[in-house]
Amino acid sequence: LVLAVAPGQTVPSTSVTIVKFDLNNPTIPQTGPSMIQLSAKGDVPFSAVAVTLGIGDNAPLKVVASTFSIANIGQSSSAPAADNTITVTLQPGIILSKSRDSIITLHGIKGSDTASTDALPIAMSGGDAVVFSSPISDIGVSFSPNCKLEDDKIELSDNSETDFTGTILHFNTPESGPLNCSSRWTKVKSYNISTRCATLTVTSGSWSDGQAKCSDLGFVQEVRVLGGGTGYQAGAAVVGDGATGLGLSGTCNVDTDSGRILSVSLSNKGSGYSPTTRISCPAVCTSSTCGISAHGAMGGEVEVSVVQRSVVVIAGQWDQLTGTIVLRVHAELSITTPTVFSFQVRNSLTPQGKSDVWLMAGGQTPIGSKSMNGTVMLIEGANTSLTATCACTPAVGASSCSCASNVTGLPTGRAVYALKAEVQCNSATNVVVTVSDVAQTSDVVKQPPIVCRDACQKYHTLFEWLNVASSVDAQGKLPLKVSADTIGTDYCGGGDNLKVLFTLYY
Repeated sequence: LVLAVAPGQTVPSTSVTIVKFDLNNPTIPQTGPSMIQLSAKGDVPFSAVAVTLGIGDNAPLKVVASTFSIANIGQSSSAPAADNTITVTLQPGIILSKSRDSIITLHGIKGSDTASTDALPIAMSGGDAVVFSSPISDIGVSFSPNCKLEDDKIELSDNSETDFTGTILHFNTPESGPLNCSSRWTKVKSYNISTRCATLTVTSGSWSDGQAKCSDLGFVQEVRVLGGGTGYQAGAAVVGDGATGLGLSGTCNVDTDSGRILSVSLSNKGSGYSPTTRISCPAVCTSSTCGISAHGAMGGEVEVSVVQRSVVVIAGQWDQLTGTIVLRVHAELSITTPTVFSFQVRNSLTPQGKSDVWLMAGGQTPIGSKSMNGTVMLIEGANTSLTATCACTPAVGASSCSCASNVTGLPTGRAVYALKAEVQCNSATNVVVTVSDVAQTSDVVKQPPIVCRDACQKYHTLFEWLNVASSVDAQGKLPLKVSADTIGTDYCGGGDNLKVLFTLYY
């Protein structure tokens, strides 16, 4: 650093002169220089002398490696083939944010049967639901005749085989133009990969963010006349067949002498339209007014400009082989409060010990890898099995029945008791399975399909590899109940209209 004494100024010898300046620290740790020298030249030169350096963390240009003050990870199930919720708690020692291009990486979550994907759903524990996003590029939004906004659906301009079911779509704020639906978000209820159509979650008229669903997508911003044509008359604009939206209306302004379209004035911009939407104007002559067999007007071409929007996918990028999930920081991570999020993978069938997982951050403020605390991807073995049968038949004139059964003689104190339930394909539907007085949810129980009927040699799997360790009592008994409220004819003739086989692995 070289400083020149300004004209007419002096550096006094009787008082202390303090100079302050800013430098950007490097991104890698360092101890800083061991010596800094001060010298002066001019009419009265001073030879170089070593200055007194600050000590400890006050040493000049000392850079201490950033780290995570909290890096914990845990799992919900150690049962083979079970859905396993992985919960992560982290707290960086330096700000990680979208503006700093921060990326969070967890590496080593091995032993999963969950296939690699660019959109593994994640869930935040409290606070902002859109803290992280997938590293993939933003995705454009449009509509098609089979994917309409009025049906709570949008079409994603993604040509990959990614399934976006369960993820959150966060609508970007455009750099210019209308801000409709900006920073709004909702979950994807289901996604059709072949048609790229996402069905959005709407509950009582609201999106997942708790606000009324956004209906201002796909509106027509302006109309341009590309060709005036001939044979047209003034009147209400006609929206072409196959339009994807609702509410678009306007008035055609036409030259009365030539029948040429001059302009189209919009009175309602509508919503849910795609850029391929076309508008036409009424013809002077039609089959009903002039007795002609074809449309009396020709050459007119009107194009619409639809406001284009894009979304950020709130999810993680998952690699099955390396057990790595990558998350782009979409907001800003707190350095004083832990950030907690979770995601779900499916355990493999192969028993294994816990995985060593490493946490790191990239971007303008990187953090080196840190070993995470906790147990994850520990999969217990289950080599022994017991079975039980639960069966019943409705009373005369009734269409429902229930039964109870127990699995007994179990050793106690084990971490994994994996339960499988299969229903005979007779006539029962709407099957409810209760384990130790707790009814299993619809997310767990997969109801028999229509084809599971009058096929007595077949059994439909209601669920499998459900860890029921907390339901085995101190005497080694597992209480089970089954009921169904829509039971028809006993096609199997055995007197058991409802029959469920249980297999418990431990």
